Parts: sequence; C-alpha cells; structure tokens
Amino acid sequence: MSDKVTNESIVEAMAGFERDRLRHLAAAEELARKTAEHAQLLELAAKHNYVLIPTETARPRLETISDLIKAYRTVETSPYHKLSHASQTHYDALLGLIENDHGNDALASLRGEHLNEWHQAWSEGGKKSVAHAKIGMVRGLFGFGNAMLHDPKCEQLFGILAKLRFKAPKARVERLTPEDANAIRMMARRVKRPSIALAQAFQTDAGLLQKDTIGEWVPVSADGVSDIMFKDHKWVRGIRWNEIDDNLVLRHAGDGWQGDIEFPLLNAPAVLEEFRIQFDFTPGKDARSKLPASGAIVRRENDNLPWDAVEFRRHWRICADHCKIPKTVRNADSRPRAKESVQKADEAVKEQRATK
Repeated sequence: MSDKVTNESIVEAMAGFERDRLRHLAAAEELARKTAEHAQLLELAAKHNYVLIPTETARPRLETISDLIKAYRTVETSPYHKLSHASQTHYDALLGLIENDHGNDALASLRGEHLNEWHQAWSEGGKKSVAHAKIGMVRGLFGFGNAMLHDPKCEQLFGILAKLRFKAPKARVERLTPEDANAIRMMARRVKRPSIALAQAFQTDAGLLQKDTIGEWVPVSADGVSDIMFKDHKWVRGIRWNEIDDNLVLRHAGDGWQGDIEFPLLNAPAVLEEFRIQFDFTPGKDARSKLPASGAIVRRENDNLPWDAVEFRRHWRICADHCKIPKTVRNADSRPRAKESVQKADEAVKEQRATK
C-alpha cells in the first residue's frame, strides 16, 4: 500500500472519529438537558399534586395560525423533520412570511373568502409564484393539523382549501443557452473565479443540479456524513474527485429528479476544456492521477472550501451580468437542456459496457 493511500486512510479515519465524537457529545448534552427538565417536572408535580401526561398523548393547543406553525415545526411526527436542511430553510422562510401576515388569525374564524383574500393579496405586484408557494404551505399546514393532530378546525379548513381553485403561475421558459454557458465560463476565469467555470461546465455537460455540483452546507447534527467541516457545519451531496474513475466516468449519488448519476466525462467537452485549462490535463495523453484524487471538485478560491449556495449564486450572477445575460435567466436554467445530455450519457455508458 502506498504512502498516499495510507495517509488518506488515516485522514478519513480521523474524520470519522471526530464525527462520532461530535455526535456522541451532542447526544450526551441532549440527554442531560432532558434529564434535568424531567427532574424539574417531577419536583413541580409532587409539590402541587399534579398528574403528568406523557408528551406522546398530549396535543398542542391550536387557536391561531402561529400555534399551528409552531406545532408543525416542533411535533415529532411532523413531516417537517423529514425534510432536508435546504428544504427546512425554504419552508422556514415561507412560514415566517405567513406568520408575519396572519399569525394572529384565529383558526376558528377563517372561511374560504379569507383564504381567497390571502392569495389575492400575496399575488399583488405580479408575485403569483410567491402566492402559489404560500398558499401551498398553508394547505400543508392544514393537512398536518388534520392528519397528525386530528384538529377539527384544521380538518374543516383543509376541506375548504381543497375545493378552492387558484390560478397557477406560468411555468418558467427561460434557459441558459450553450453560448451563455460558454460566455460565463470565460468570464469566470477572467474575474479569477475558475471554480464557477468548472461548476458551469459540469452543469452544462452532465446536467447536474446546482446542489449536486456545489453540494450543501448543513449543521453537523443533520443526516449524512462528511470529512469536510467548517465550524458547526459539514459539507454534503456535492460531487467529489474520487467519484471520477480512471476512465473518466463520474458516478455520483444524485439528489432530485435525476437520481444517481453515471456520466462519461469523455462526452463532456466543456468539462474537458476546464480540466485542460485549470489542471493541464489532456485525456488520452495524461493519466487520471494528474487530476486531484479526493475532496470537493468545486471549491471557492479564497479558502479552498466548497461554496455556500447563496454566495455561489451571487458570484455567478456577477459573471452573468458581465455577459449581458438577462436577470430572468438563472444558473439553474441549464436543467431542461441538461436532462437531454444525461439521457445521451446513459446511452453512451450502456454502449461502452456492451463493447467490453
């Protein structure tokens, strides 16, 4: 076994030990907190002759929209806890907007006309997509209160909302053309952001979602393991160098509509061009070992860590603005065209296997 392999194994093992240590420490702290709370409850119950009801049978009291939102976030059986960190962040933003507008509204007083008024107000200024997302979140809240909490008010409101019809926003038709993508790659290198050029190449050729390309920073306590950490967060889901084999086939456990990804990068001209420019790598001439062996493929330049999604989009937009690409076009708009690229890649992989 080479020294290189041995060193990587040691680093990986140390990362595993650190993850286990943090997980056990968090579990110990949570147990200590619950034990202290339980002891206080027992003492209070004994002092006042209270009877304690197990939390499993106790249901939160739902009077207002705020009560329902709180229950949705905190009840153990809520689907909220099964969401990914990114989805929870998105839901939290929607819930916060709904609570700001109608948190004090009493559930018992709501009628169909009120929900119509909510949607109409949210749609003002052409914000139909925002209104659609908010009313969908409200529908989810009522559905949760009905199915999980068996609240009669939520059951009634869920039934009312099911009968209401709201005009859906028009589907977005914007797309990032191959010319746009190439211009962004050139501009990214010009402004000293080659990582954005590399990310765009993978999205353009392999049809990767942004989350698969740059990954995601999540709290250490979230699901998933990673050897890349920063403060109290860890990096997950993004493409890694070790997912590219000696034949330049990328194999990645994908997220979203495309599922697991198997893509021959020899069919990815933009990626190969970035490999040549950034790593002086030429397929057929150079061995795979000339490319990095491990770690995140897309890393920001200032600290060599994977990008935060918000910062990545901000810097991508700067490049797009320099290229005069309309603001209605987003980095994610590579996706419809990329889907076709993924299908072609699947066919290429099958063909390659058939000849072996």
